[in-house]
Amino acid sequence: MAMILMGSCFNVSAQGYDYEAHEHSISVGIGYGYMFSDAAATYSAHGFFKDFIQQDVGTIYTAEYRKYLMAGLAYVANIGLQKYQGTRDFTRHPRDYKYSAFIGEVSGLVNFEMFSFFSEQRIPIDLYLVGGVGLIGASVSDQSFSPTSGRPNKGDKLSKSGGGINFIAGLGLRFPITKIIDLRFEGKYHFGTSDYLDGYSPYYSKHPDLIVEGVVKVSYHLLDKACNCR
Repeated sequence: MAMILMGSCFNVSAQGYDYEAHEHSISVGIGYGYMFSDAAATYSAHGFFKDFIQQDVGTIYTAEYRKYLMAGLAYVANIGLQKYQGTRDFTRHPRDYKYSAFIGEVSGLVNFEMFSFFSEQRIPIDLYLVGGVGLIGASVSDQSFSPTSGRPNKGDKLSKSGGGINFIAGLGLRFPITKIIDLRFEGKYHFGTSDYLDGYSPYYSKHPDLIVEGVVKVSYHLLDKACNCR
């Protein structure tokens, strides 16, 4: 499979068309995310890394529009939906919290494809940086504690919704399959401003919830009609 993929990439490169300076594309993707929830934060565990001892796995669906300003540099409009479900973890008594959250996101990003930007040739495999800012919102249901947890206490806070500004940074790899289809593997780090993406803000935590995601995307390039690219 690897050799077929590489052969396809080099075949695209040999055709000699650097479409990136002329085109825009649409992408769809699916992947997994990890919400670094601070629901287990206690006085003894207080601290940026110690608060996030629990990670909840979620599924991610995304769609985006990408427009190249020049070869290797594009802006991206992205919409996404994520679902996370945290279960009680009896090995960590203070984390005895169950929830389900749907998270929506709208973001504006910049893609900087490093090799394509500095090369006059079509690059078979390209590494790119992605970064930007967006709005994220969570709708939380199914919140419950075990009676033995002793939480929430007077300082803990619960909410059925959360969200705010979301700062995004990450890396990706792009593999051209044909002239008009790319496969992308992308990992991003979301640093937000809300501590209620899981519906719970412990008194002893001072940090917002964090999300790390990995997504596989398929991009379809819509070539400029004014460009004789086919």
